[in-house]
Amino acid sequence: MAYLEVLNGPEVGQKVPISQDTFFLGRDPNNHLVLSDRTVSRKHAVINRIEGEFAISDLKSLKGLLINGSKLNEANLEDGDEIAVGAVRLRFYVRDDGKIGPVLKPRRKGFRLLFLGCLIAVLLGGGAYFLLHQTDEMKQHYLLGISLFNNNHDIEGAKREWEKVLELDPKRKSVYSQKALKLLDDLGDK
Repeated sequence: MAYLEVLNGPEVGQKVPISQDTFFLGRDPNNHLVLSDRTVSRKHAVINRIEGEFAISDLKSLKGLLINGSKLNEANLEDGDEIAVGAVRLRFYVRDDGKIGPVLKPRRKGFRLLFLGCLIAVLLGGGAYFLLHQTDEMKQHYLLGISLFNNNHDIEGAKREWEKVLELDPKRKSVYSQKALKLLDDLGDK
């Protein structure tokens, strides 16, 4: 059974089951939950149970209705939502076992799968970015070495660039590191 717990104000600690399909909150003594705080309107809000779901609506109160800190005229309620009517804060709970007390929201498998999927995407994306960035850097050093060797006849400069390629890929797995290694071997180094 669903219920409201009063979190502050004169009725603090009170736990009231929502036993009616239409449940009124306000200062008027005819409400299902009577809140004596002066910031609460006489007929402040109503909670309607529709097909097992709960929705709260403001009844044109002076101070309005806050749900989890957002000012709303109406909202569907979820277990653990905080409701503010005037200055009084309430916590909404849903219980199927008839006990009054807070319950934890069940974890949703979809959320875990979504989180896992996002994590994998970030790791793969980050890894791909690193490999592509590293490959681009190796390619730049390799091509600069080729340019220094062919155009400027700067053999030492070319060797330095090809050695940078090998530093970036110490396991010699990329095409550029294999080519750089071959050129350095042909020049008598490494």
